[in-house]
Amino acid sequence: RLLVGSVEYEHRLREKWSVALFYDVGDAYNTRPEKFKEGAGLGVRWKSPIGPVRLDVAWALSDEERPWRIHLVVGPDL
Repeated sequence: RLLVGSVEYEHRLREKWSVALFYDVGDAYNTRPEKFKEGAGLGVRWKSPIGPVRLDVAWALSDEERPWRIHLVVGPDL
């Protein structure tokens, strides 16, 4: 099973550029976990000629060490 939720705020800076803040929660599981995993981050958005480009930095809030990751997405969400 997969249960996820996400909230994102995007603020446009210029015609083709914006910044975003987001919060995600959820997990993939066979038996429901006691607590779902949480993450948050910020990113930059560019409406390029080939489609949207997103560069995000995200932190795993449910992990005590709070490791971070960089995500690069080119094109629309599927």
